[in-house]
Amino acid sequence: MDDVRNELSKQISAFANTGGGTIVYGVGDATSGDRRVVDPNGGVSLSIKGGTKEWLEDIIPQLVDLPLTRFNVYLVTSDGSSSGIMPGKGLILIEIPESENAPHQANDYRYYARVGGKSRPIQHRLVLDIMGRAKHPKMEVTCKVIPKGRYDGAENRQVPILRFYCLNQGRVFANYVNGFIHVPATLASVRGEEDASEETINDIKYVRKYFDNTIQELVGQVERQYGGQFPGSYNEPTFISRFNPVLPSKHCTTSVKLCVPLDKLADHADEKIFWEVYADSAPIERGSIKVAELIEQLAT
Repeated sequence: MDDVRNELSKQISAFANTGGGTIVYGVGDATSGDRRVVDPNGGVSLSIKGGTKEWLEDIIPQLVDLPLTRFNVYLVTSDGSSSGIMPGKGLILIEIPESENAPHQANDYRYYARVGGKSRPIQHRLVLDIMGRAKHPKMEVTCKVIPKGRYDGAENRQVPILRFYCLNQGRVFANYVNGFIHVPATLASVRGEEDASEETINDIKYVRKYFDNTIQELVGQVERQYGGQFPGSYNEPTFISRFNPVLPSKHCTTSVKLCVPLDKLADHADEKIFWEVYADSAPIERGSIKVAELIEQLAT
C-alpha cells in the first residue's frame, strides 16, 4: 500500500504542477491498436479501506505539500455487458487540474512535472518558474432581465434592461477590466446608451456596449461664470476617474436598455447575446446566452 501512495504522490505532484490531467487505475495494456482494456484482475476493488473512493478522497490532499484542494475521484463500474469489469470492482479516475497553489512537493521531498508523457523530477530552476507562474483573475459574466430597470424620458415610463454582472471567480484581484457586450439591434438601440455603438457581425446588426471597472470620484468644485440678463457664478463639481480593482468574489456591472416590451421577448427567443472580457493579462473570457434562457429566468 505504501508503494501505491508513493507513486500516486508523484503523479499528483506532476499533474498539479504542469497542466493537470487524469490518473486512471484498473486499465491494462493495449492489445489491439490504441484500444485499452480492463486489467486482467477485472478492475480495482471498490472496498479498499472500507470504500476505495472515500479512502482516496481522504488521503489525496495530504500526498503532496502544499495540500491539494481541487481534485475529483470518479468510479466506472460494469453495466452488465461484456465490459470486462468484475462485480465489486471498477476503474478509478482521479482528475487533477493544474493547481493555482503550485508547486506541490511529493512525499519523497521532490517536485515533479509532466515531461514527454511521464512524471519526472524537476530541477530547482523549473520549480522557481512554476512558483512564479502568472496568476490571473478569472472573470465570468452573467446576465438577467430587470423588468423595470430604467426610466426613459422619451417614452415617459420605466423600461426593462439587461443587467450584466462581471464576477471575479479567480483568486487574485483584477486591476483593469474591460469588456464588450453585443446585443442584437432588434432588442436594443444606442439611443440613450453611453459607450455604445452599432456594428454588423455576419450580416446581423448589434448594439456594442463597452464597460470597464472605472469609478468617478468628486475631488472639488470649480467656480464658473455665466452671463445673460442676470450674470453670476456657480460651482461646478470636478471628478476624476480611476480603475477600481475587482476583488475575488466581487463584481462590476453594466446594463443595456431594451427597446422591446417583455411580452415581445418570446419573438426573439433564438437570438443570442454574447460578450468578451479582458482582465489584466488573463486570457480573454468569452460567453453567450440565448434570449430563451432569459425568458426562463423571468418565469422562475
